[in-house]
Amino acid sequence: MNQYERDLLSKYLHGQYSDQEREELKTLLERPEAKIFLDEQMSILEARAEKAAANADQKLKEKAGRLKNSVFGRIADLKRERQPKKMRNLWKLSRYAAIFIGMALLVGGYRFFSHYEKKKQDLVLQETEILPGSDKAILTLSDGSTLSLSDTDNGMIMDETGVNVQKTANGEIVYSTNNEPSSPEAYNSVETPRGGQYRITLPDGSKAWLNATSSLTYPVRFKDTERRVRMTGEVYFEVAKLPSKITNGNVPFVVESSKQEIQVLGTHFNVNAYPDEPFTATTLIEGSVKVLAKASGQSVRLRPGQISLLDERIRIQSSDVMEKIAWKEGQFIFNKDTLGSILKQLSRWYDVDTDCPQHLQQKRFSGIVFRNMPLQTVIEMIASTQEIKMKIEGRRLIVSE
Repeated sequence: MNQYERDLLSKYLHGQYSDQEREELKTLLERPEAKIFLDEQMSILEARAEKAAANADQKLKEKAGRLKNSVFGRIADLKRERQPKKMRNLWKLSRYAAIFIGMALLVGGYRFFSHYEKKKQDLVLQETEILPGSDKAILTLSDGSTLSLSDTDNGMIMDETGVNVQKTANGEIVYSTNNEPSSPEAYNSVETPRGGQYRITLPDGSKAWLNATSSLTYPVRFKDTERRVRMTGEVYFEVAKLPSKITNGNVPFVVESSKQEIQVLGTHFNVNAYPDEPFTATTLIEGSVKVLAKASGQSVRLRPGQISLLDERIRIQSSDVMEKIAWKEGQFIFNKDTLGSILKQLSRWYDVDTDCPQHLQQKRFSGIVFRNMPLQTVIEMIASTQEIKMKIEGRRLIVSE
């Protein structure tokens, strides 16, 4: 399945699809790979919920039970809608997903939704909601010209010797090459603003997902000896294997950021290299990568499930990889994250500035938040812990005690 179809199934799983998307789902849900995808997502949610619930006190368990009954009632109403048989059979998945997500939000860390109704009166609502980010980016071509991808029509963007660039209906840039020679050293780049994200298929078939305020620069045709790209911000990669014409192996793929290089052959991994973060973090999901620190020359090799953290030196930790790539799946997953870290993520995705005293930035929160929610909904969840107060003034998010 492509990314658009995965996003559509995620919306279905969380009951957040439109009437038009409902029609697309009728066809999509008949495919076996859709069932596999939903099963995988359910297993992840169930494992997190069980882990969180194990630490919940009795009061929270009772509240989770009330949530469960409420969800059952809502699902019963939805099931009365006239849906195709296959779609009705999958309502069970949506029902349990809602329960698991609700329980995960009810327990652990500072326990989102605790005292929610009481805390709402302390929040300052604004007349115009600040909406979440969307698929938008600027494509810079080798001649220096730029295109706004959110304003560009679907179809062929560029058709020159050796390289074709198309924008697909599901909001993705796809490069394809032929046997004709292309211009040497011709580079393109994609850059997302605050409140933007984008997906791209590179000329070798590798895929990249760009988070907000990120960029990726790449040649329009890779060399036979090396595939090298440069990035800033946060990018998730699925690297395609490309047989070498020179050796018996594959052409190496190198990801370069300001402080490190990553050498891979074929793998899935995430790189967080925002300049305002304390570390450059590389999370390996599948395969194997070698991380090289430019300043010190130190290098490490990662195994799946490991994360490297680079400041003055590289450290390796085990990691819940799904937390690190939750942004790609349309979620924020906070696991005892500091408020300062959370505010950085919200600032990038909702295109807002933040104002928070230094001592409050050290408070820690846990929970799951969907990236398609308006900002007001997100801050209500966090502020409901009664640990802090939050309000929106214009495009500024202000935190106080």
